[in-house]
Amino acid sequence: MAEKKPRIVIVGAGIAGLSAAQQLCGAGRDKFEVVVVEAGCRAGGRVYTSEFAGHRLEMGATWVQGIVGSPVYAMAREAGALREEAADLPYERMDGFPDSVLTVAEGGDVVDADTVAKPIEDLYRGMMKAARAGEAVGGVGVEEYLRRGLRAYQAARPVGSKELEEVEEALLSMHINRERTDTSADDLGDLDLAAEGEYRDFPGDHVTIPSGYTRVVEHLVAA
Repeated sequence: MAEKKPRIVIVGAGIAGLSAAQQLCGAGRDKFEVVVVEAGCRAGGRVYTSEFAGHRLEMGATWVQGIVGSPVYAMAREAGALREEAADLPYERMDGFPDSVLTVAEGGDVVDADTVAKPIEDLYRGMMKAARAGEAVGGVGVEEYLRRGLRAYQAARPVGSKELEEVEEALLSMHINRERTDTSADDLGDLDLAAEGEYRDFPGDHVTIPSGYTRVVEHLVAA
């Protein structure tokens, strides 16, 4: 009588579930059975490519953020989803980031880049870099950490105007909201500052997948 293999059940056919199934099957297909269950009508979770007017539209995950060493980029390459020229896609930004960013405050006033906007951006980026290097302390959430940094920045200079401080607070809030978008967090105060050190960026370009992110899902399902 053949020995019955143990069965491993993975709940959810999103990218994480499908990747786990692929790894398990690769490690021991002859040792156990792997079953993936999904309550929805399709695999992929928040990865879903639709089409409109002859163009592919990403309804969920869109970017591969850093291609050097990225497992997502590697899977997209294996799936043949990168063969189209990205430059031919009307929505693909190929000119990088602008050297000069125009920041406009409420009421239409342009914020001076050199003396106001850039220093606050540098403060934000420097503090997040320190947090991800494990150098930040305080036992607070990420948002409070950033706001404390702004208050310290303002306190370290000669007294500024109330209007300037309000603009600086608005600029920091803009960066906080961008961080919320990147992390999918409703409130950065809920993010543990100590855990920021676990975050890793892949180097290289940030790109979309010309044939659609769903091709990565299809590749995992077929694996």
